[in-house]
Amino acid sequence: MLVRSMMRAPSVHNTQPWLLEVAAGELSVRERAEPALPHHDPQGRDRAASCGAAVANLELAVRTLGRSCVVAFLPEDEQPDLLAR
Repeated sequence: MLVRSMMRAPSVHNTQPWLLEVAAGELSVRERAEPALPHHDPQGRDRAASCGAAVANLELAVRTLGRSCVVAFLPEDEQPDLLAR
C-alpha cells in the first residue's frame, strides 16, 4: 500500500524521481539521479515538487493504516539525495 501510494503521486512526465528505503522501522525517501530532464527542468524544481507529492501521499497512507507519522525534511550535506525521513 505504501509503495502504491507513492506511485500514484503526480510526477513530472511520470518519471517518479524518488526511491523509498525501509530500514529498522524507518522510511527514507531519496531523489533518484535518473531520469534527468535537462531541457524541461534544468534546476530540478519539478523533480523536487514530484518528490514532495510522493512524500505527502506516503504520509497519508501511513496515517490511513493507523500509524503515527513524523516527517523530517532534509537534505543533509553528507547525503544530498536524502529528501525526507
